[in-house]
Amino acid sequence: MACRHLSIVATGVILGMTGGQAAAKDSSSKDDSPHLEALRACQNESVAEARLACFDKAVSTLLSADEEGELRIVDREDVRKTRRSLFGFGLPDFGIFKSRGDKEDEQDFEQLETTIAAVGGSRSTGYLITTEEGAVWSLSQVPNRLMTPKTGQKIEIKKGALSSYFLRINGQPGVKGKRVQ
Repeated sequence: MACRHLSIVATGVILGMTGGQAAAKDSSSKDDSPHLEALRACQNESVAEARLACFDKAVSTLLSADEEGELRIVDREDVRKTRRSLFGFGLPDFGIFKSRGDKEDEQDFEQLETTIAAVGGSRSTGYLITTEEGAVWSLSQVPNRLMTPKTGQKIEIKKGALSSYFLRINGQPGVKGKRVQ
């Protein structure tokens, strides 16, 4: 019973890390960690006892790495939350904030739709707008046409040219803004 449980755990780890695509993929990707490579190697074992022993060893190594803080397994939702919270910052592409087959990746994450959590400042001094993700955006040149932003309003933030961003508050025309925190 314990051996069967471990095999199920190993399969769950594979599916959890890769969205189920690892099981259907025979060759390993050059971007995969040694932990995934070890699990994929176990899939190629044809003898049941050798396959189970291989999975036992690979899962043990994986769990040890997790316990020691060398490895963190995140799901697609964790990746999305992180990407939303970092939207507007120019970060190098480490490839860690993309999940395979995610439509947001295909669109290169060009815009974010969220809600205003707090507003500070005034039309004359400029506004500081905090989103529900905790991001703080500065509107330093506020046009007269912009109605005062309020907590709870929808905000759409779109990537512009040369690292600029346009904030569309509650359906109004977009205004140039900058991520400050």
